[in-house]
Amino acid sequence: RLSLLNCLIDGYLFIADEMNVSLPNVMGSLSPCFESDNKLNIYIPGLEDPIKINKGFWFMACQNELETKGRNKVPESILHKLKEIYYPEPNISDIEEICMEKNTDLYIQDQPKAIDDDKARLVGKFIIELKNLNCPEIKNCSYRDVGKIFLRMKEQSEEPGNYKNMNQS
Repeated sequence: RLSLLNCLIDGYLFIADEMNVSLPNVMGSLSPCFESDNKLNIYIPGLEDPIKINKGFWFMACQNELETKGRNKVPESILHKLKEIYYPEPNISDIEEICMEKNTDLYIQDQPKAIDDDKARLVGKFIIELKNLNCPEIKNCSYRDVGKIFLRMKEQSEEPGNYKNMNQS
């Protein structure tokens, strides 16, 4: 993994995944990275000398919807410097595939899974149904949330005694 500083200097792509988890002042401090004039030298706190942004540098920021818990609005001071690209809503087959991948990714090859692929698909359908309830108390599931669901199922299958009511039929 490369740091933002390495990417700025060497001209690499930097991906800020879930950027809007950051506080607005942290996002705002990135403003010099979005300057289109690559001839400028920028000062970075903690560095003695200014740096020049390499012409090949790209900054990609990904974010979840603001309605997702813990997300912050991107400050206006940098919003106008960014190009927004909206990713389409995933369909049921996308969600099912993500669930099957998450279910598989948790296990070493040939290790038995807590649930099979058919049940993983059903979890995907359940996630869609929750979203379709349009209930303000139930937020959309992020990719990370889906991973947490499958991790919890794995942990519960491996150590059922650690969870309340897991030994009851």
